[in-house]
Amino acid sequence: MTSRPYLAGIPTLAPVAQTGSMPVNHPTMPPRQATRAWLRVLLILLLLSVTISFLTCLKCLDNPREMAVNFALTAIYTTGLWLANGYSVDWLDRYVKWKQAPAKRLVLTLLVSLGALWW
Repeated sequence: MTSRPYLAGIPTLAPVAQTGSMPVNHPTMPPRQATRAWLRVLLILLLLSVTISFLTCLKCLDNPREMAVNFALTAIYTTGLWLANGYSVDWLDRYVKWKQAPAKRLVLTLLVSLGALWW
């Protein structure tokens, strides 16, 4: 399994264990900690989206409806880019490691990230 630094602290499920006739999932962290980890990620994305909304639409400060639309679009775009870039980095990790070829990896990461923007 590749490491995902952008998902640090986010729980994953361990392999399914077979007990009798029903499979049982064994979480790697207690449910309360798992919920906190996901809430932390959502809070970070929310704060990032609010900051971007305020910085990119100063005229929206007078119009709450415009601000809500701008925030919604920013939140959707921010979350999409965060997830898309995260998965593409995991995919690149399989083929080109940062420690083996840092210049090549930097160029590939930028190309994949820009490709996600143009897609």
